[in-house]
Amino acid sequence: MQQHLAELALNSFLDEPFFYSEYANTPLRSIGNILKEKGYDTNFFLGAGKDHFGFGKFTHMAGIDHYYSRDDFNSDQADGDRFYDGNWGVFDEPFLQFDIMVQQIERISRSQVASDCAGNNRRTDLTGRLDRGLLIKATVVIPLDNPYKMTINKHDFQNALRRVSVFSNKSTNQVALNISGSELQLAAQDVDFSFEGNERMKCQYDGEDLTIAFNAKFLIEMLNAADSDEIKIELSTPTKAGIIKPVEQDKSEDLLMLVMPLMLNS
Repeated sequence: MQQHLAELALNSFLDEPFFYSEYANTPLRSIGNILKEKGYDTNFFLGAGKDHFGFGKFTHMAGIDHYYSRDDFNSDQADGDRFYDGNWGVFDEPFLQFDIMVQQIERISRSQVASDCAGNNRRTDLTGRLDRGLLIKATVVIPLDNPYKMTINKHDFQNALRRVSVFSNKSTNQVALNISGSELQLAAQDVDFSFEGNERMKCQYDGEDLTIAFNAKFLIEMLNAADSDEIKIELSTPTKAGIIKPVEQDKSEDLLMLVMPLMLNS
């Protein structure tokens, strides 16, 4: 069966770097942190400038052990700028022969992982050797046991999100979902302009009463990926990721979407 995993890519939606956004204080469990717990040493190589697109700061937040960029490449080469493409970064061929990269790759053992983000085509390759086939399970980062389940009409939910989000803060697009029994209340406010919007709708819900907030723009975009008329949202606590699945799927598809919550407005 063809497996599809759609995970929310925050930076593709944000107008500012992740570490400057309201998500910066959200607990981040990334591949760097997870591999470190498993005894791996991680190296990240970027063909662009040291903090291009915020990679320098973000790799630190993500727990990457060693980070190398075009700045290191230039220091390692007699005339590194001659390999610069004039726009984004170092050309692939010279960058992939970068002495520091070659040395690090050569010393990669079963306890090391290296990633390269090359310049021209922005291709990312993950290279590693895993001890006796040990793989990190998806369940480590994807909460597959969220206890609370809500089933709702996708189109009605999207339309309600669009209406209510008009009253949300434009930098966060935050809409709070207050779920109780068979009723879902959507609420948004912008305290700077004293805007407030509320809407109620029916849903099927199995779980304790819960209030959790999401970026409405993200939710609407993610729901577009589901072909089913109804979707199921699996939740846990206001600070833990939610899972969105279509109620009905083609036999050849297994779609799962991970959505991160926002900190509720006080």
